Amino acid sequence: MIGSYIKTSRRNLMHNKLFSFINIVGLAISMSVGLLLIAFVLDLRSYDRFHTNGERIYRITSVLTANHEQSGSRSGGKFATTSLKTGKLIRQKVTGIDQYAGAEVTILHNDFSKDAKVGSTILPIKGFWAEPSFFRVFTFPMLEGNPETALKDPYSIVLTETAARKLFGNQSALGKAIRFDTLDYQVTGVMKDVPFFSHISFEALVSLSSAEQLNRNNFEKWENMPSNYVYLLLPPTVDIGSIQSQLDVLAKEENRVEENTKIHLELLPLYKIVVGESLRPSEGGLAP
Repeated sequence: MIGSYIKTSRRNLMHNKLFSFINIVGLAISMSVGLLLIAFVLDLRSYDRFHTNGERIYRITSVLTANHEQSGSRSGGKFATTSLKTGKLIRQKVTGIDQYAGAEVTILHNDFSKDAKVGSTILPIKGFWAEPSFFRVFTFPMLEGNPETALKDPYSIVLTETAARKLFGNQSALGKAIRFDTLDYQVTGVMKDVPFFSHISFEALVSLSSAEQLNRNNFEKWENMPSNYVYLLLPPTVDIGSIQSQLDVLAKEENRVEENTKIHLELLPLYKIVVGESLRPSEGGLAP
């Protein structure tokens, strides 16, 4: 019976070669496109899944409304960035974070891009200014050094494994000095390379306290949003609505000082950063 079906199908295919060819090619193309789309979606949904507490990590996004007095126009948008002051105020004023063990706030600034000099080796290095709490929020395993203290002191730097190998070869980089411009930074940690499926990508992390000493950032301006990122690691049983309400109150208080600029703060889950709505990065930075 099966042999008869095969013979009949073969006979029909040979009898209608052009029609059969079109059907087969069309089916192959449609299946290929479908498989590619499935693979693409699966890749997108693989981002940041390696973090131990990923389901509890949120990024602060900013909805900006700016009034231009001279032209009488309004502008703004939704940004992936926020001000450094926002992170500090959240740490000070938002209850439900500092009361629980394992809950954290961490701040990143995304303008570290310099030539690293070690002996005769010169290598461009890109990364972030970061706080010690970075390693308590995110899961980026350290190979050398203490993640609790590696980003504590000014002019401390943590390298990825590949960056350390390029600068120091097979020698241990821990404790060695790297010159950027006219200043020496001490290597206080070497971590595993950042996984491919990470919306955060870098070769080095430099202590945020270094940026404060270099006066690279104005930590007092509420509206100074470009290139600053704030992440929260919330407790397992936290009331997200309560946190959002406190962010609303915080923003309302700060907006009273600024007549022409109003900023609304929102919580964005880590797993929606890549697959969610597109946000403006505000002078570059992380994946929107």
